[in-house]
Amino acid sequence: MSARRRPPRLDRRALRERQRALRAELRQKRGPARRRRWPWLLLLLLLLLCLLPIPSCEEAPGEPEAPEVAVGESAAPVEPEPEPPTDIEPVRRFVRPKYTPPPPDPIPWLEVWRLQVAARGPRLAACFEGVSHPGALRWTTRVEPASGRTSDHVLDPVLDTEPVSAAQRRCVLGVLTEPAYRLGPGDAARVSIVIEF
Repeated sequence: MSARRRPPRLDRRALRERQRALRAELRQKRGPARRRRWPWLLLLLLLLLCLLPIPSCEEAPGEPEAPEVAVGESAAPVEPEPEPPTDIEPVRRFVRPKYTPPPPDPIPWLEVWRLQVAARGPRLAACFEGVSHPGALRWTTRVEPASGRTSDHVLDPVLDTEPVSAAQRRCVLGVLTEPAYRLGPGDAARVSIVIEF
């Protein structure tokens, strides 16, 4: 086996000096070219400025020019603007009856759902054991009657009821969501019910 030869180690100072010399040489080469570019750029900029229209300071930007009239000619008479007629009758107000939308169709499974929620009352009461005074909660949820599942729950205290704790909320939602309701076919709807405890 032949041992590999290492290249001779160059002195760092020599490398730095070589690098400085190369940079100085590059700066000398670039210098004159940069200086020659500036006059051309300045000339091009001046040409572009000459091509732009310069508005006159004497005329306002939105006013039309007055037609020039030669001496001895009379300008065409300016017709005055016609005055609006005064014999126009005011438009009478037409009183329309108020629009009352038709009542929404009743939800066929709503009463069955309320009965099934009320049947869970004893289990719900267990969630509020030890509460100092009675209260009420409004439960708003989205009900899917085909599957009997509920989602998007909102529990709001009614009147002066204290807010429910996290443990009470878990307990109440556990009772209200399991087991699934038996409602039969129908469209999903967002409904609410007041639960007293």
